[in-house]
Amino acid sequence: MYYLYSSINFVLTKQSSHTSSYSTSVYLSRPRRPSDTGALLKSTHTGGQQSQETLFTGGVFHLQAGDLIQVCVSGRDIVNFKSDSTYTGLIMLAAPVTATSTVKK
Repeated sequence: MYYLYSSINFVLTKQSSHTSSYSTSVYLSRPRRPSDTGALLKSTHTGGQQSQETLFTGGVFHLQAGDLIQVCVSGRDIVNFKSDSTYTGLIMLAAPVTATSTVKK
């Protein structure tokens, strides 16, 4: 079980501040089980009065070996790609339980 998160920072210009909305989506792809492929997280921002705006989203998911995670962003030309401003990550919350796991008393 993992906590998956994404924080995307947008730097708005006079021209881009008139954009009605911009969004991020985090997708899961399971090559071994294509039916499990799809969006895990989505966030959308509308309007924008600041020179910078950040979209943060996160959630808890059961991920498997071989899973692929992809972050898609609208308005790519206004994304601040500095590593301290835009990032994606995951934190393991619990180790996977296997059929051979046993509890000793």
